[in-house]
Amino acid sequence: MADYKKIKYMAALHFLSSASNKYGKPELIQDVEKVVKIGSDFWFDYTECARLYVSVKQHQQAIDVLSKAVELNPNIDETYLVRGINYSILGQDQKAIDDYTKAIELNPEFADAYYFRGNIKKELNQDREAIDDFTKAIKFAVDVAMKANSYRGRGLVYWKIYSLSAACDDYYQAGLLYLEQGERAEALECVDTIKQIDSTSSLSKKLMDKIYEEE
Repeated sequence: MADYKKIKYMAALHFLSSASNKYGKPELIQDVEKVVKIGSDFWFDYTECARLYVSVKQHQQAIDVLSKAVELNPNIDETYLVRGINYSILGQDQKAIDDYTKAIELNPEFADAYYFRGNIKKELNQDREAIDDFTKAIKFAVDVAMKANSYRGRGLVYWKIYSLSAACDDYYQAGLLYLEQGERAEALECVDTIKQIDSTSSLSKKLMDKIYEEE
């Protein structure tokens, strides 16, 4: 791409990104499509366009530009993750799994990819594989919310396969992490779920006591 064309492209993309953040107007997508037609040889430009498509729920268009990003640089784990999420939203589970798996191949400690793959495995009744993915998400997660959601996801699978003690333990851990973030409503939901799983478990009261301590 000629330098002037690249400068024009980047300036337009920067404007559209800023405008989308400020206004979130769907009509901006028409301008994004014009920008994409100009073309770019830099993968990040296409991921920015994908973000704009996602903001207006145009998931197939997001997949299309993310696929272009993959062509330009097939070694970015985040690109596969985001494309996988969009595939999942459209119900294309196997393509989503393939993208999450590729992201994990590139980054074996990518908690988000394990988490989202685990969610699909859970829905597909691949329970042991889902548990393995959630376990790795818990291990590698730096973000507290991701760790909490992973405990919750694994707990649901344990409940499903009647591993009730493990399920209660996971919901208890999730509740503590939600509480750490100030998400009291989410922690209370974990209390209710523990009661549903096993009404005799002491963990529901233990978690409730922790919630009251925070008041």
